[in-house]
Amino acid sequence: MSKKNIFLIAVCNLSALILIMSWYFNICWNSSGFWFDVDSSVFEFFNKPLVPVSGYTMLVAVTNLRIFDMVSLAVMGLIFLHFFSKADSRGRHRLFCILIFLMMYAVAIKLLSSVMFHFNRPSPTRFFHGVNHVGSLVELPFKVKDQAGSCFPGDHGMMLLIFAMVMFRYCGLRAFLAGLLVFVVFSLPRIMGGAHWFSDVAVGAVSMALISGSWILLTPCSDCIVDFLQRHIPGNWKLFTGNYRFPV
Repeated sequence: MSKKNIFLIAVCNLSALILIMSWYFNICWNSSGFWFDVDSSVFEFFNKPLVPVSGYTMLVAVTNLRIFDMVSLAVMGLIFLHFFSKADSRGRHRLFCILIFLMMYAVAIKLLSSVMFHFNRPSPTRFFHGVNHVGSLVELPFKVKDQAGSCFPGDHGMMLLIFAMVMFRYCGLRAFLAGLLVFVVFSLPRIMGGAHWFSDVAVGAVSMALISGSWILLTPCSDCIVDFLQRHIPGNWKLFTGNYRFPV
């Protein structure tokens, strides 16, 4: 492992530690201070315009449906297919193994975060009284996610950021920027609807992604897993060897 990677690991972990500790002393001890002020201001900014029969309210409601999560999944799939379609058979085989690794990584970190960050912090729609609940302002056939009993860290945002980091590691800067855009766009609805505080994503999701990403992606760990998968997943499947291009 290079000195540059060791330095980056130290920077990522120190940054995550500073984020978490600043949030912890603000929120868990005082329920006031910088992070609480930011969280409250962001929530108020998005919550006040929520009124019945409003295009904005409908937008927030629709983007907070559970089924809407499939849209973010589809967009990530298109980004992955863009690089997959341009690769040769050997590259496709490796990218497929990277996809398997990404799913393993995401599931493992989601489970680990639930153990490491066990904070019973209710969502802002449960914390504050007399606020607008977007789910009660519109009539939709599916339940709108506008509250949570415990919302730290923002696991949805964490999964999106992990995708961006893995794409950066194996597909380059353009892939990372596309993944980062997905992270911002599809993390925002949970904050707009009040199911998450801003710091659930800015602190919880980011710090967890920094810690896990530094130890998994900046060490030989990820390459070892991908190489292992390459050795045990056949490379002669038609998915890898077919002479075709995906329409992306």
